Amino acid sequence: SLPIRVQFVINTVPVLDNVATQILRIIGVAPYEETLAIVTTDEPTPESLVFGDLVKLFGQVKEFFSVEDPFLDMEHIVDDRSTLSEDGLKSLKEIEQTIDTALKKSNLATFLLAALGAVDVGLSYLNESFLDVFCPTPCGNWFNGKMGSGSFTAGKLLKAQAGLFLELKTQTYISGVEFSERPKEELLDEIFPFNLQDLLLRRRQAAQLTPVESDFIFKCTTRRDTLLNSPDTEDLSENYDWLIFLKELFGYVSKNIGFLLWGRKPRTSLLPSLTDLTSPTTIIPSDLTHLTKEEIHKRLEEQKEREKELQQEAEKEPLTAKRKRVVRRPKPVLVKSSQSKSTTVTPRIKNMLRRAWSPEEEEALVEALKEVGPRWSKILDYYGPGGTKSEVLRNRTQVQLKDKSRNWKMAYLKNSQPMPDYLKKVTGELER
Repeated sequence: SLPIRVQFVINTVPVLDNVATQILRIIGVAPYEETLAIVTTDEPTPESLVFGDLVKLFGQVKEFFSVEDPFLDMEHIVDDRSTLSEDGLKSLKEIEQTIDTALKKSNLATFLLAALGAVDVGLSYLNESFLDVFCPTPCGNWFNGKMGSGSFTAGKLLKAQAGLFLELKTQTYISGVEFSERPKEELLDEIFPFNLQDLLLRRRQAAQLTPVESDFIFKCTTRRDTLLNSPDTEDLSENYDWLIFLKELFGYVSKNIGFLLWGRKPRTSLLPSLTDLTSPTTIIPSDLTHLTKEEIHKRLEEQKEREKELQQEAEKEPLTAKRKRVVRRPKPVLVKSSQSKSTTVTPRIKNMLRRAWSPEEEEALVEALKEVGPRWSKILDYYGPGGTKSEVLRNRTQVQLKDKSRNWKMAYLKNSQPMPDYLKKVTGELER
């Protein structure tokens, strides 16, 4: 009673559910520090290798639903419900909860992976999709042919979510300023739209804002004015630290993952096992859905053996070859918004964790300082992501360039050594 394409996608839902579940077990439930350690490690570990495999598999499975859209909904399973017969709609209705949970897991996993820079989704998408991920409407609304119905929490912005959304919008603006040449007003109008009230009301099909929504709009207006009036010389990334936002985001998710996935009240403790995250029902049997803890441990042991083999091979290779085997932290991701011409990027975890500078990066920075001086945005135009000369500094931010140059200068001053000309215009003086 269902088109063959719809049947195929539906039969893939359990696989999507399971892979998303395993990812959420790693980055959505585990302590925040452990998550960063796995994602940003410079050396391959069993956990990081499994995580990398899961992310790759996750992307492959999602392509069965959509190649372009990072976030999924029922329209990626059935693009036109009018083409379905009554029996087809009835059969879909019977597995509504399973589909709904799987899509929510997938979208939450995508959002968190993007925040960590592990998948190619930019901040523009995260800003546009925040409400759909953190305040989703039940897929039952799709079966009813309308949005806005369902439980009283459907689509409603809660206080903690509002705080996260405001900070995400701020981070999106900072990223836009750093990596685009668009005017500040244009960026702010896009990220803090003047019709935000109408958007919130239309999404819930409501006539009046909730107190939390009203407060959110007021804070958005205030934040927009603050950002608009901030001097160009101000380093906004220091005032609005990405790492703090990231910690608050993952802290909220770990405490409220049950509520985000099933609409229940937030749990008071972390989910203890894989089965706590799996759907109560499945559509078809799948090898992945029967993965046990013992099998996971077995896989980890296999990864350990593979790691030992790689280390033994690396010991026989020159330094340059060893570097190629290092598991690097996530790259910054350039992604164009689906509804605008803006280009924003996911903030770089490296900015927070202070990865050691490579000789190639240091040489590029010295050459850039000699060429253009301490003009950090111009240096990234030459050597950053999509740089006109190279991409050696693609994993560095303006703040890191400034800090590195200042540290060089301070070292010369402290040791009373002759100052190279390319460092003389860099800020920084010894305290007297």
